[in-house]
Amino acid sequence: MYRVPSSLRPVFGDLLALNKERLFTEAEVSASLCAYSKANKAADPADAVDFAGIARITLDELLTGALYGKKEPEGPGTAVEAASLLTRLLGKLNQFTRLRITRAGAAVEEVLQKGVVKNIRVQAEDRHAGRKHVTRVTGMEQFAIEPDELATRIQKMHNTSCSVQPLPGKNETGKEVAAQGMLLNELHVLLREAYGIPESYLEVVDKTK
Repeated sequence: MYRVPSSLRPVFGDLLALNKERLFTEAEVSASLCAYSKANKAADPADAVDFAGIARITLDELLTGALYGKKEPEGPGTAVEAASLLTRLLGKLNQFTRLRITRAGAAVEEVLQKGVVKNIRVQAEDRHAGRKHVTRVTGMEQFAIEPDELATRIQKMHNTSCSVQPLPGKNETGKEVAAQGMLLNELHVLLREAYGIPESYLEVVDKTK
């Protein structure tokens, strides 16, 4: 999903009249750019069509000023590839990710995250020269999983001690769940089956010797 900065709102016209904070899908951004170009007679429906019936778009002052730097050669009146212009426009918008989470016996949750959602990381490592292990989980908050609730669940399921600590770093706001023992596979399965996390969003790292 994308939120439009004030400098680019004219491209989206009446769609932002009632709600300037509205979020757009990539398809809606594409359609808005197409409509803006046609309304301003900047669209060139050339033979090699590759974007919404438009191959090239002629830049106006707004698109030039918002999407191109002063040192770049493109300026008002320059015809550019429409697909390339769309990519540049998307890069200037504020990106969000909307997740709809469905879990057994619970209502559907909708979570809006700024930026791109990162993987949940499950990592096992050695402690005390390989005699003990600890398994750490980070990034669960992005999927509406409370660290304290996860720690309590792990502790009860595996009869092990579990702690919750803030992640190091001034800019970090997340927490880490650390469970005693080698639980790499068990926590991987727990997150996938009990919490419904897709495999593509799980990063499993074995740092044991």
